[in-house]
Amino acid sequence: MPIPRVFISHYTTEETQQSFQILTQLIADLRTAGAEVVTNGGRSSVEHFTYTLNHELPQCQWLLLIQTPEALHSSQVQTTVNTAIQLVSQQHMQGIIRLATSPVNTQEIPMAWSALTTIDIGQDYPRALEKVLLALGISGPITNTRLQAAPPPAPPFAMSPTYDRPPVSSSRFAPLAATAAFIEDIKSGHASRQQRLLLVLVASLLLVTILGTTLFAFLHPSSPTASNHPIVHPPAVTVFGHAYFLSSGLLNANNTQGLNDEIQLDLNNLTPPTTGNAYYVWLLSDKNNFDEATTRLLGTLTLHGNAAHLKYTNPSHTNLLANGSRLLVTEESASVPPISPSPEKSASRYYAEIPQVPNPTDTVDHYSDLDHLRHLLVNDPTLLKLNLPGGLNVWFFQNVQKVHEWATAAQGDTKDPQLIHSLLVRILDYLDGSNYVQRDVPPGTPILVDPQIARVALLTTDPENQQPPGYVSHLGKHLGALIGSPYSTQQQNTLAGKIDAELNKVNASLLLVQKDTRQLVHMTDTQLLAQTAVPLLDDLVTQADNAYIGRVNASTGNRDGGAVWIYDHIQQLAVLTITKFSA
Repeated sequence: MPIPRVFISHYTTEETQQSFQILTQLIADLRTAGAEVVTNGGRSSVEHFTYTLNHELPQCQWLLLIQTPEALHSSQVQTTVNTAIQLVSQQHMQGIIRLATSPVNTQEIPMAWSALTTIDIGQDYPRALEKVLLALGISGPITNTRLQAAPPPAPPFAMSPTYDRPPVSSSRFAPLAATAAFIEDIKSGHASRQQRLLLVLVASLLLVTILGTTLFAFLHPSSPTASNHPIVHPPAVTVFGHAYFLSSGLLNANNTQGLNDEIQLDLNNLTPPTTGNAYYVWLLSDKNNFDEATTRLLGTLTLHGNAAHLKYTNPSHTNLLANGSRLLVTEESASVPPISPSPEKSASRYYAEIPQVPNPTDTVDHYSDLDHLRHLLVNDPTLLKLNLPGGLNVWFFQNVQKVHEWATAAQGDTKDPQLIHSLLVRILDYLDGSNYVQRDVPPGTPILVDPQIARVALLTTDPENQQPPGYVSHLGKHLGALIGSPYSTQQQNTLAGKIDAELNKVNASLLLVQKDTRQLVHMTDTQLLAQTAVPLLDDLVTQADNAYIGRVNASTGNRDGGAVWIYDHIQQLAVLTITKFSA
């Protein structure tokens, strides 16, 4: 019997003790029964999540969804489930099983989850485990017949080496390792006479090479030096690391939590603080609109050599980028932790800020890089007026996700033409927006989605008059501004350009979704159930797939890009480059 490969999608923490314990026990029991298990928690890094979604999930036969209240609001869990639903419909996976660990509000359960095979694993674990094993087609030995206390949290959340990114090949370091070992032999007196002679020969050759290079440079100066006009470069700014805004993914209904609620610092080449002192990391408000009340202590740096790593999660899970745009590292007493940064400039050591000077070429809006990032990731003024907080990025992602969900459901096994029709109307409500959807649906068709959300379309139907513009073009406006900003780093310019190019592909796919849906929504019930509608429904799903999880890369067979990729990478534009503090 072939060994089943099982992918577990979850959002559990040690704080949700029962669900965490069930998850831990389930992974152990599945592996004992002979299954291969791959896990991807809802709080995994962007890189890890993208890797497992594109590379590991398609290689699994089953998805086990651990349904918890937290998972219902996790964008990563929802993305994983929707991707698996599509893989099942394409017969690339066998199925999905929803495992309920605790009661949840049924109104919050996504429509696509309701149709999944569901097993209550929170009440009677041994019996539920038998059902899971039976569904997976395995009957290996189970040593744990009762639910035991959970082991330490690390194993369930760490993939085994088989499923990690391939490690960097050590072959490139082999010569250095051999040389180091050779030198150690010389120093310890264990080297042979031949080894000592070889060392003298190597040192002599190295000396000759250095002298020859120096003499050549003296006799053949470069052209700028020869012309007595040396090139003068501005002094290089030493970069000591970066800080990144991250999202836990623990979203609430109005997108005011779980977005940019974490900050990660990676620092190097630091000078250790003096004895009795420590480095304190502070998140500060805007430079020209400083508010001491929003100053936040992120933590104390622990140095490992001259490097340090720090990750901070906002306890309230509110958006840190909303009020924070600068980072300061101070050196102060370790015995008396400060409650605010020292006003003495001599205590400041390292600093970073997101550029806050308006772009001089922007003669209309006078936006800075910080303004553009906040429109994308925190709040956009036009959306706020419609009571849609959270920024352009999350609403774009969630609406494309819903279009993908409805397209997949319309193509499914349902034989109810009225249900198919209602799903098609919902797709157009999101694509066109409430002000323009009547052009594409039969006369008198009501808006079937939340009218507040439908106020903003995904696509821009009328560029001259549509206000607010569609999410795709609105995102493109801010990305274009970051690409052309004189204050953006080269890395940000490059990344913004890649995102903008991918956004154009998503726009093309959504236009094809719109075209297919326009034809289908005007069909009669009989026509929707006829074989002639199948190719159109298939193409509808193909284009929705391309918009949501990207197109298939012919060389790798994996999907690249799409709204999932855009959503993850837009957040990576919010980065702070840490340099030496200068008063």
